[in-house]
Parts: sequence; C-alpha cells; structure tokens
Amino acid sequence: MHRKCAIHGIELTPEVQPIKYGLFSVRDGYYEEKEQHFSHYEPFITGGCVIDKNAPSTGTAQICSGCKTEYSQYRNRVK
Repeated sequence: MHRKCAIHGIELTPEVQPIKYGLFSVRDGYYEEKEQHFSHYEPFITGGCVIDKNAPSTGTAQICSGCKTEYSQYRNRVK
C-alpha cells in the first residue's frame, strides 16, 4: 500500500538522502511550520549522536514532492 501526504495528497516516493550525525538545533517555530507545510520532507536523515565506523552515509526516506517544494520556500523565507 502506498502512503499519501496528509497535507498535499501526493503519494510518497523514496528518495536517497545523506545521513547526518550529531545534535541539531532548529529555529523557533520550525516544528510548527514543518507540521503544517512540509511534514514529509527533510533535506537529510538524522542518524543520532553516536557515529560508528560502520555507520551508513545515506539512507532512503519516503518524501512528498509538495512538502519538498514547501520546505524550499520556507528556507528561502528564513535565510
């Protein structure tokens, strides 16, 4: 069964993304913006804080093309 984005109604598709490790901080209001406009997109996969020598550098995420566009617009607004 294919999942669809609850925001845009677009079918989620697999996309290979880099995995980033470490502790990340975000701007105030980021999570609210994400929930409303781009819940099915991040530019990378978070891999946790501990990096093992065998840790993968990429992974596959299910993304919404509408969320990806909204994320890009968000990034342009907050730069």
